[in-house]
Amino acid sequence: HGTATLMVFCSRMMRTLYFFLHLSALLEKLSYTTAHVAAGSDSRLIAYIGNWQSCPSAAQTDKYTHIIVAFAVSYNQNESKNDCNRQCVIGDNKPISICDDTPNSALVNQWKQAGKKVIVSFGGAGMGESSKGDMNHCWDYCFGKEQFVIQQLSTIVRKQNFDGVDISYKSYTNNDNALNFLRTVTSGLRSTLPDGSILTHSPMDSDLLITSAYYKMLKEEASSLDFIMPQYYDGIYHPVTDGLKGGSYTTISNYMMLVNDMFGGQSNKVVFGFCISDCSATGSNANAEQAVAVMDELRTYYECNGGAFLWTAEHDTNGEWSSAVSQTIATYAGCSCTPISQAVVNATVAPVATPLPQPVEKPTSASVAFEMTCPAGYNGFKATAYCAGFFHCVDGVVTGNPVTCGTRTAFDEAVQYCNWKDAFNCTVEIPFRTSGTPQTVVNPPTLRPVLPSVPDPDVTGLICPVEYTGLQPGPLCDSFFSCVHGVVMGNPISCAKGYKFDISLEYCNADNTVTNCPDWSPPRSLCPVGFIGYKATSNCAGYVYCDNGKQRQKEQSCGEGLFFDEKCSCCNWQDMVDCEEEEG
Repeated sequence: HGTATLMVFCSRMMRTLYFFLHLSALLEKLSYTTAHVAAGSDSRLIAYIGNWQSCPSAAQTDKYTHIIVAFAVSYNQNESKNDCNRQCVIGDNKPISICDDTPNSALVNQWKQAGKKVIVSFGGAGMGESSKGDMNHCWDYCFGKEQFVIQQLSTIVRKQNFDGVDISYKSYTNNDNALNFLRTVTSGLRSTLPDGSILTHSPMDSDLLITSAYYKMLKEEASSLDFIMPQYYDGIYHPVTDGLKGGSYTTISNYMMLVNDMFGGQSNKVVFGFCISDCSATGSNANAEQAVAVMDELRTYYECNGGAFLWTAEHDTNGEWSSAVSQTIATYAGCSCTPISQAVVNATVAPVATPLPQPVEKPTSASVAFEMTCPAGYNGFKATAYCAGFFHCVDGVVTGNPVTCGTRTAFDEAVQYCNWKDAFNCTVEIPFRTSGTPQTVVNPPTLRPVLPSVPDPDVTGLICPVEYTGLQPGPLCDSFFSCVHGVVMGNPISCAKGYKFDISLEYCNADNTVTNCPDWSPPRSLCPVGFIGYKATSNCAGYVYCDNGKQRQKEQSCGEGLFFDEKCSCCNWQDMVDCEEEEG
């Protein structure tokens, strides 16, 4: 009996010991996971800390995943005009201040031990801005000294135990010296910073238009960046007051462009920028409630995204702003590593492609191949074979090329986006042509133009050059408007009093310096009142797009041997088009 009792006792002790060992391992794993997610590759909450501002309290930094120290600069501050270092020496060869104008290394180590990433930001407004009247041009002294800048920043990261570098460039990008500097420093830092270091840019929203040279450079160097932080508070975009879909420039369109065009669909690489109280001049200050609303709306487009950043921690009183915003962000931490309930790829916005005004060759007998077809009059997206992708239907006509869904996803027609394959049953099989009947209708001449999201903008008489992407002057150069692939985008924007739009510089300049303003008179519109859709030109050799009776592009040519057929909204063979030419 004594032996049996001892065995029972030992068995219980072993189970208890095993339980505590298992619990210890679980807690250790949980601790690692929490630290990893806190500063992970998505759902970030990043805060800028001005190194001239007060050091933040523990309550302020509690919810931050990353802290960015702003700024490392190559000047000494002066009220009238900063004293630029002509050799582009950063920080006078002294350690970069963290806060309270002090290089507090203990605080950096404390943040890092709490699982936060600490990054140093190089640049800022004091180095020079592209706004009129700015007297600081310190960036100019750094052009041509790219290798020296790379060496200095790499040394600063190593000596002060930073986790990476943010480049905050706010000056002009319409010259080769600036673009070469930004490109060389970005790629150079990626190759010289310690392994695992973070590299990012935080551009102004105006520099993220698709026509911007800075945008094009960032796209070229996207593989070097861990993420990008657009400052959606500099004046062009107003997500706080207009929502993501409102305003002359729609924020969600720009965000989607960054995700898809710059980062190939990786929504976790775009971190949404907010300003708490320094941006009243642009009407872009965001309190906690407003920021939460924006992030909740963003999640309807990208459930897994890059998170948010705030300017600055000093205005995050007692951490109240970050606590509220963190609740809507942290729930999804780690989503880029583990699939979430919906696929990231969202097909609700039509893919943009190059217009196809004419067929590659004359249609002949059909071969046995996959055929995309649209139901009569249907507008929306249809799945390709086995739901591997989707194509666009406009009024029952296939428009543009098919788009392939991402890895582990397939196109779900019920929700109109690429969903996880196991979330629905695909019923689309491969349809084959069995008939040899010749096709009589060729592909549509172009994708439906990407129209502005604002309701019925007044763009009467504004015309873009064929296929042109960029800015164009309005009447008398008192305003300007945006063109994308030859289509007017959004409302015209007025220049300030005393300024006119300078075509060569692509911004509003002092009116007495603008000498290249073209003669302007309202062009004759081909669009009937209230008409929406494509309209043939007078001789049917081309077409225009009409939006509520307003012509939105210059005349597009169908090409040799083709006429525009209004019955199918496509360029068709001349002998199949009943063209009624206008008289006079």
